[in-house]
Amino acid sequence: MTLTTAVEQIKAFKDFIEDNYKNQLLENARKGYNHLLIDFSDLSKYDPDLATDLLDYPEETIKAMGMSLGDDFNNFKIRIHNLPESSNIKIREIRSGHIGKLWGFYGVVRQLSDIIPTVSYVKYECSVCSAIMGVISAQGSKILKEPSRCACGNKSRFIKIDREMIDMQRLVIEESSENLEGNQQPKRLGVMLRGFLTNPSMEGITRPGNRVIITGILYDNPKFLKNIETIEREFVLEANYVKPMDDEYLNIEITPEDEKQIIELSKKKDLMNYFVSKYAPKIYGNDIIKEAIILQQFGGVTIRTKNDKEFGEMHLLLIGDTGLGKSKILKFAKNFAPKSYYASGDSATGVGITFAVDKDEFLQTWALKAGTMVLAHRGLAIVDELDKLDDEDTKRMHSALASGEIVVNKASIQNVTLMCETALLSACNPKDSRFDPYQDLSAQIDLPITLINRFDLIFPMQEKIDAELDRNIARKMLDALKISPEHLDDEYSIIKKYVMYARRINPEIPKEIEDMIADFFVKTRQRKTQSTKTVPITARQLVSLNKLIQASSRSRLSAKPNLDDFERAKTILLYYLEKLALDPETGTFDIDRIATGITAHTRSNLKIVVEIINELTNKIGKTIPIDDVVIEAVKQGIKENEIEELIEKLKRQGEIIEPRRGFLMEL
Repeated sequence: MTLTTAVEQIKAFKDFIEDNYKNQLLENARKGYNHLLIDFSDLSKYDPDLATDLLDYPEETIKAMGMSLGDDFNNFKIRIHNLPESSNIKIREIRSGHIGKLWGFYGVVRQLSDIIPTVSYVKYECSVCSAIMGVISAQGSKILKEPSRCACGNKSRFIKIDREMIDMQRLVIEESSENLEGNQQPKRLGVMLRGFLTNPSMEGITRPGNRVIITGILYDNPKFLKNIETIEREFVLEANYVKPMDDEYLNIEITPEDEKQIIELSKKKDLMNYFVSKYAPKIYGNDIIKEAIILQQFGGVTIRTKNDKEFGEMHLLLIGDTGLGKSKILKFAKNFAPKSYYASGDSATGVGITFAVDKDEFLQTWALKAGTMVLAHRGLAIVDELDKLDDEDTKRMHSALASGEIVVNKASIQNVTLMCETALLSACNPKDSRFDPYQDLSAQIDLPITLINRFDLIFPMQEKIDAELDRNIARKMLDALKISPEHLDDEYSIIKKYVMYARRINPEIPKEIEDMIADFFVKTRQRKTQSTKTVPITARQLVSLNKLIQASSRSRLSAKPNLDDFERAKTILLYYLEKLALDPETGTFDIDRIATGITAHTRSNLKIVVEIINELTNKIGKTIPIDDVVIEAVKQGIKENEIEELIEKLKRQGEIIEPRRGFLMEL
């Protein structure tokens, strides 16, 4: 140690507090706080030797610091923040040489345990000479040890006379996705929190999904095999201070040189075409889908009021034939999104997409684990194979997309709110592996209608056999193989920063564009036939149009949307409507093909069948033959092959039952 004795450390720190932190110490005591937060840079300037001791021998030095506060503040904890850059390391860089020293780690809270009351200090009385001895619980140990011996020579029969308790909680932090390179998998580190839980300032900081910087002492915990300690150890961080990080797009540094490049890039006349050309270049075509995903990264403006909030995040779903590159298109979004997390529904076990509550192996208590959507809060959640999620996760997703939060009430973890204001980019396969444009969407994918309705845009992808198209696809793939990966990495690095920079802009739609939006809404809703009561579009599509316009404006680094932004947004929305909401029977838009799974044509025929059943019930009685219903329905112009499906729909809706084979009854 650079300071030869603890006495010198205590004196040096006492002088430091007197000169720099006396007022803060008194203010914390007045507010009822039991800690004093020290900026390491202040200590380093005042006494470099004491600062060096703090980094190399933190346990002893922090104890000396606490003793220097005097008896009036004997319950105060010393907290340290703002360590030098050399003392902030990545979780994947931890080695055995780091044990016992003070470090800073940046990460995302992945798991949080229940609160466990823990014995921190025990007083024992010697049964021979009545001497009093104290034993402090060892860091990382779960075993409560008695004194080894008394000064009188007694080695056993110690009487426990008093103890001190402290609340303990364990969390697991994970490396943040934006700090990973290539296909690196995030590493995790267990963190012990002791004595933090009484501080009001800690409330909500360690919620799963939050980003934090944790200063702490690194220890090693033993591993056991059948209750026998092995030679293996696991790293654990004893937290000294937890600092919340702003969870918005502020985690990637933008240098003056970066800003210059961003401004220069925004001046490109064909800017959106440039972005589209860089998005999944190995996959030919699908330009409108790529454009929509790019605009999703820029997002719309989130409006918050006292009683409500309108999210700017957009949710996109791709559905279509296998082998068309849906998964590659999804995963490529990570190259544009400053913050993103990926999961697949067919392998999202354990934590799942939203959250899970499991046993904490170390503390043997319940722990809350954050899933993909929570980790991606104010970023992008990429979920492939969405239709393969379990029912529980699917229900939670609906709440997350609707309100931007999930309330956890499971096991001993009650009324914990997880934030997930997350843009969702998903894909799923049709039930029969091939998308049928003439069949209702809800009949083709295994997702509840309520969840389908939460998507702003849904894009079908179909395989088409076309010689010229196939030739272009082959050329595109060959050209993509010639591109240097290093060159691409540089381009995507600046694109990520561009998106992050653009999201700080909050466009306001001017009056002339508002008028265009209103005219579009009115004209589109008038596109219906006299014979059927179709629902062309609703206010939900209007909101999606608004988000697309704002995102397009952001993509130009402009706070004022223009005609080009409106036309781009309108083109994308109409493409979506024409692919999924166009009723082939009437030639008009019918949003109910998506929203309810029942077209205007089907609704009209259902009404006819219900009227037929009513009339036959009045004539024949409660139980009527299905054959009679079919005969009457054919007379009224319904195709015979449609009638069976119409009857099945009425059964599912609970309007009729089949009490015995071949007969129907109204409910």
